[in-house]
Amino acid sequence: MKEVEAEVGTQMKEVEAEVGTKMKEVEVEVGTQMKEVEAEVGTQMKEVVAEVGSEMKEVEDELGTQLEKVQGQVQVDREMKETVGDVEVDVDGEQVQCEGVVEGEVHDTHEAEVNDDVEFELHDVHEDDDEDEGGQDGDDHGGEDAGDEYEEEDENIDDSISEESDGLVDVRVECDMGSSKGQPTSPQGEC
Repeated sequence: MKEVEAEVGTQMKEVEAEVGTKMKEVEVEVGTQMKEVEAEVGTQMKEVVAEVGSEMKEVEDELGTQLEKVQGQVQVDREMKETVGDVEVDVDGEQVQCEGVVEGEVHDTHEAEVNDDVEFELHDVHEDDDEDEGGQDGDDHGGEDAGDEYEEEDENIDDSISEESDGLVDVRVECDMGSSKGQPTSPQGEC
């Protein structure tokens, strides 16, 4: 029995040693595989996180753009309601329905009566006979221009007006712009 016990004890030690060695090999193999799996999982996780992050950025950008469009449309709608009320326009632009519009009369704020009031004075002008000679017949004296002749007459008239200021008469003439020839409609004053 001692021999059997010794034999069983030796075999048990050998089995334990073999199991221990196999356990160590399995642990090492499992540890190596775990490291490989962890590395693979880590790489895949990084790829997934990067892909999800990229897709999230695209989604956020798209949502931001859509949000800006919606906010812009809301602002336009708000302004339309503030100014006009409810407005519905057909796609073709042919039919327009307005509700809530404040109705009122439109007045021409620039109504005015236009009269062409021209004021001028008539003068009792007496031309001298010697000034009148030659210029009225169309004769040209010594190469004088007709324009010079009229200037002399204007100067002479101005001189005679200042000398004969007692003979002045004030006359006003109103011309209606609506008349066909712009003729005076009513003289004011007396001659």
